[in-house]
Amino acid sequence: MVVHKHRCIRCGYVWQCTESNRSQPGHDICAICEALVRMRGETGEPSTETSEGQDRDTRVKVAVASDDGLTIGQHFGKAPYYVVLTLEGGEIVSSETRPKPGHHTFSPRDHHGSRSRGKHGCDAGAQPRHEEMARVIADCQAVIVGGMGWGAYEGLQACDIQPVVTDMQDLREAVLRHAQGTLPTLMERLH
Repeated sequence: MVVHKHRCIRCGYVWQCTESNRSQPGHDICAICEALVRMRGETGEPSTETSEGQDRDTRVKVAVASDDGLTIGQHFGKAPYYVVLTLEGGEIVSSETRPKPGHHTFSPRDHHGSRSRGKHGCDAGAQPRHEEMARVIADCQAVIVGGMGWGAYEGLQACDIQPVVTDMQDLREAVLRHAQGTLPTLMERLH
């Protein structure tokens, strides 16, 4: 498997992915900037505008998988909640908790033993489960987790949700670091 490293041409955020669907020069834009571009109808090229009157009213939503509503869940599939934080101008302006489908809602026979190519969650029946987990946060540009299987990681990417895997615990701090482009994805935490 080849892992590609990308740097957003708008904000400088660095991420890695296993498929290079944005490998053309000049088209590396992170999920948050891509959402901003779509919402504003911009071209996607880096902004050279620095005036004080620049539009800062654009809102971005980032979901965090959580076991308790306060910290980042260490296993995406087992976390029963999403905490969805809305950012505006780099600050958190609202927060909501949503129930998250996962291991606790799927039949045990639907889940365990679901390995394909040695990766967790890559079996034929996993895709509908991952789509169900993504549907709840379809309005979010990214989801932050403490760990997850490859199938969920790739499934979220297919739904245009950027998975960010971290070893941080505090969900608010992680979301702010993600918005600043300083929260790397730790690929070694995928199983």
